[in-house]
Amino acid sequence: MAVSAPCVVLLATALWLHPDSRGYDTHTQLGLSGCSLPQLTGLPCATCGMTTAFAHMAHGQPWRAVKAQAFGAALFLVVLAAAGAGAIQTVTGRNLFGKIHMRRRRLILIVAAFFAAWGVKIALACLT
Repeated sequence: MAVSAPCVVLLATALWLHPDSRGYDTHTQLGLSGCSLPQLTGLPCATCGMTTAFAHMAHGQPWRAVKAQAFGAALFLVVLAAAGAGAIQTVTGRNLFGKIHMRRRRLILIVAAFFAAWGVKIALACLT
């Protein structure tokens, strides 16, 4: 329950949101301010498109999610899996993931994937 509840809230929020057609600033529907970096520089920030990617994934639009923020689309799948595993653990008591150790190599790969997705986002912004 401690894992699945926050994940379900996050997934439900993503489903409630309408993805912004620009590929970012969907989070403004939550009352948050818009991202100023694209307005100032014309380039996206590292997390530009994360909320939009989550909203696209929740609405069954994976390709649009990847275009908005590839790392966000992948992170949505992780949150979805965690919600399911947490729910199963709550009902059955069985831990599907066991202990997940964050080894340095895994952490480096995750950080590298995050920055690679940002690089793709910048490259796409420069091409358009």
